[in-house]
Amino acid sequence: MMQEVSGAAVVAPAVARAERWLASRQLENGCFRPDGHVFHRELQGGLNEDGEISNVALTAYIIASLLESTSPLPPNLIRNSLSCLRALPPLKSTPNTPRIYAQAVITYTFMKLRRYEESTRAEQGPKSEPMLKGEEELQVLVEFLQMAKRSGEYVWWETDSLATSVEATGYALLALAECPPSLREHCARDVAGAARWLATQRNSAGGFISTQDTLVALEGLARWRSILPPPSAVTVTVQSSPAVETLQLTADSTVPKIVKLPASPQTNIIIKGAGCALVQATRAYNTLEDGGAQRALRVRVRTDGAFDCVAAACFCAAVLEVCAVWWDALPPMSLIEVSLPSGFAADAERLYSQLDNYSCKY
Repeated sequence: MMQEVSGAAVVAPAVARAERWLASRQLENGCFRPDGHVFHRELQGGLNEDGEISNVALTAYIIASLLESTSPLPPNLIRNSLSCLRALPPLKSTPNTPRIYAQAVITYTFMKLRRYEESTRAEQGPKSEPMLKGEEELQVLVEFLQMAKRSGEYVWWETDSLATSVEATGYALLALAECPPSLREHCARDVAGAARWLATQRNSAGGFISTQDTLVALEGLARWRSILPPPSAVTVTVQSSPAVETLQLTADSTVPKIVKLPASPQTNIIIKGAGCALVQATRAYNTLEDGGAQRALRVRVRTDGAFDCVAAACFCAAVLEVCAVWWDALPPMSLIEVSLPSGFAADAERLYSQLDNYSCKY
């Protein structure tokens, strides 16, 4: 969000208050105090709720966000945060998956801190005191690159789930994008492999596993698109007998080009020219279910209700009735999750009134 309001735009009062609140959560050791509990596994970011690694990674999250602020940060806040980041436990011979994910966030934060320090020195001159020690951020980056998995043309950072692996690889692209111009060519060596691996994980809609990893991965890919030289003239020819489609990619090609092809046992893609292009092939098909097998569970959903209209505004007040039927033996416990369309919410008072209206069968 901070990137959307940066620049010449006026920072909203709510954002300024959020920055002050985050700064107030910093502890004496420089780390930030966890607040609340995250129950959603994918929103935990691949980290355990407790532990020293989790606290350091949370600090990296917060500092990376605050560095996008349009107002200068207190120097003590950054120095104290660096004390927390430097307190990360030493790397073991074989890093565990929470460490790999945490290292991805920490590396990205160190690279952003170097850029922030350079911009501050350019504004304040020699009186600006250095915060990072020597080439500290490059040492962290090298350590993180050694954790990468490599197979053929692919490079990625593997955690305990595909979603967090995609997110960690996205943070790797963001960290490599912060390399100074003198090292840009060296840092770009792993970018193509990471981009190829991310491309293999995309779904047919262009996203990845969840919203969080999709956001980080797309931001990493977009950052490098703005750094690498744009394609001057790339011609992509797609052959799927009997259809043949030819696409021209230029520096102005920002919207994905979609080609629908007929079913064919083989599709050939020919790319000519200079530049970098990403091609994704999606095959959609239907499967016929076996009608002879009897399902052990049937769920029936029925909506009943009218629209309540007040003046010129109408509100849907439908009653949702969900019924589940088992043919086999009842399980020890069952759970039905009902998802409502965007913009709809349950009537809390009416929902809680149903807590006493339950049935049990033994």
